[in-house]
Amino acid sequence: MKKTALLLFALILCLNVFSQDKEKEVAKLLYEYCADTNYRDPKILKELVLENGNLSERTQTLLEYTQILLKSRENSDQYGKSVKISDFSPIFIKLLKIIEKWEVEEEWQNLNFAYGNTARSLYNLGVYDYAIIYFKRKIALNRPDSNFANDVYMLANSYLLLDKDVQNTISTIKSNQKKLDELTPKNMIDSVTFEFNQLLISANYKIKQYVEALRLLELNINQYSKNLSLHKKVEAYSDLAHLKLMRKQRYAYLFEMLMKKFGKTQEEKVLIQEAEILFNFKHEIYAETPDSVRDYINNNSYNDRGTNYLLILKHTGDLEFENKKFRKAYREYKEILKEYANHLDGENKLGLYSNLGYSAQEIGKNKEAASYFKAYIDYKAELDTIIAKRKKTIQDVIYYFRNAKNMAERTTKETSLATIGEQKDILRKQKDSLTQAKKDVELSEAKAKNRRYFNIGLILIISVVVGFLIFFVRSDKKNNELLLNILPRKIAKELKSKTRFKALKKDKNPTIIDEYKTATVLFTDFVGFTMIAEHLSPEELVEELNQCFAKFDEISKRNRLEKIKTIGDAYMAAGGIPDENQTNPEDAVNAAIEMIEFIEDFNEKRRAENMPEWKVRVGINTGHIVAGIIGKHKYSYDVWGDAVNLASRMESSGEPGKINISENTYELVKDKFECSFRGEVNAKNKGKVKMYFVEKRK
Repeated sequence: MKKTALLLFALILCLNVFSQDKEKEVAKLLYEYCADTNYRDPKILKELVLENGNLSERTQTLLEYTQILLKSRENSDQYGKSVKISDFSPIFIKLLKIIEKWEVEEEWQNLNFAYGNTARSLYNLGVYDYAIIYFKRKIALNRPDSNFANDVYMLANSYLLLDKDVQNTISTIKSNQKKLDELTPKNMIDSVTFEFNQLLISANYKIKQYVEALRLLELNINQYSKNLSLHKKVEAYSDLAHLKLMRKQRYAYLFEMLMKKFGKTQEEKVLIQEAEILFNFKHEIYAETPDSVRDYINNNSYNDRGTNYLLILKHTGDLEFENKKFRKAYREYKEILKEYANHLDGENKLGLYSNLGYSAQEIGKNKEAASYFKAYIDYKAELDTIIAKRKKTIQDVIYYFRNAKNMAERTTKETSLATIGEQKDILRKQKDSLTQAKKDVELSEAKAKNRRYFNIGLILIISVVVGFLIFFVRSDKKNNELLLNILPRKIAKELKSKTRFKALKKDKNPTIIDEYKTATVLFTDFVGFTMIAEHLSPEELVEELNQCFAKFDEISKRNRLEKIKTIGDAYMAAGGIPDENQTNPEDAVNAAIEMIEFIEDFNEKRRAENMPEWKVRVGINTGHIVAGIIGKHKYSYDVWGDAVNLASRMESSGEPGKINISENTYELVKDKFECSFRGEVNAKNKGKVKMYFVEKRK
């Protein structure tokens, strides 16, 4: 009996080990499929599942991630053709949801490659801002892999390509230098160092650190390019020649040195000759076409030399054209069009048609000129369409990805996601916290500065209005106009007549106070106002805010709401005051829908200009309030009461682009609008309150 039990135990143990090995094998294959950007065949994934039966939850989510990733690659294959941009939103959301799940479950290995894949995909799309976020997350995990050097390079280059805070390019490379040295194979160290130095050279050149750029260039030439291809050596020498030319130093000897050191074979000599010719064309050294260029063209062809020959031929034709040697230019362009037109990119091909048309016209070939001009017009229309589609595609991808990111962050917040990392990451997190604290201080200072400018503008505007009000107080016509701008018509009339003024016991100030049993209060607030302020001058900020609030005023008036006031970037209005009515809850919701729609239209124009979007939250509550004016000199119509406070909490507990209403309002509008119940949400100083999102009109 004991032997049987032992045998069964051993068998179960073997099966368990076998199962674990199978799981590891499946996971390894999935990692490989994710890492291989050329892999796009989903059939093998299905076969993998069928062969291995039930998978653990961990491997199942990895499989799901891989399937979604392949779907995104399938879409990216169609880029520029007939891709449906709407497909990107659910794909990004699904990927981010899985990443969030792994963050909660602390699946570090999965997160390591998921962050990397997300970052590289965004980098290849040209969405560098978001690529930076995910590259930094991957590197912060401190799990270097075979992609580490490539990820650091892409992160550093993203800062350079964005052309903002180029110093980050340098600091990214330097802070990861030790790991790069440790992880790079010895036979690759020169090549990797060369490539990173090229990035550092570009960064130092942009911030005008020419001495450091020169030092790195000389290192690349004298030390790190020794074991590299001649193309890399030519690249380094050409960069050094460019730096010397910009600093008005001798540079031509560098190409002579190249020829002397490395021009051993005819192939190497021609390659160096091409590099010098293209350098001189690029920097407009040639005033006339020299004999050396003409000899090169006569002694070579595209079939022998490829792209370099084609570029030199095009540059030669352009130079002849600029010097008004139209017959020579015509011959050069005709040869390109006849033999190599399909090898030209869009702009070069467009320029070829244009210059060829003018050259033909100048030498009397008018029929040919007309055909080339027609080809230019047709091709330009085609090219403009392609460029516009590509631009819109990228903008839509950014828009959808931003929405997906926000949704992911919101879910993370609601589930109270703890920190990513274990005890060994505490020191790194403390460092991150200090960095974030510094950024928060800087952000707070910038916000305070913008607020000061904004408040000064508002104070000036209010001062002017009040000044005019006092100055024209004895003029009936002017008095009416000014009062109606800041007070409801009914209240202004009563204030002017002074029939309802009640004397206060101490300071004798006039008051007009009314009680309303059923009124609806609407609050709006712009989310991320500080980030928007960073991209605008104080004048631009006030102008755009005024544009939004002016539209809100128009919408409020149309829906029988009374504007109460604006407080910074918040807007307040109320319905059912001072003229009572039964439709004020419906009026307020209709106004809120129009405000959301206006902001969406407003953001379409901002996206086209790559400007940050204005995101508005709206909160509404219905109940008992007191409204009126108090004071003697600076009149303002205001509302008070618990219903007002709850309306404010509806706004602060809402979400961007959503209308959050209380239970009081919901009961009065549920027959007119479709609403979704959010449950009981914690509201500041109110505890748990039932809230609803307005979805649409019925």
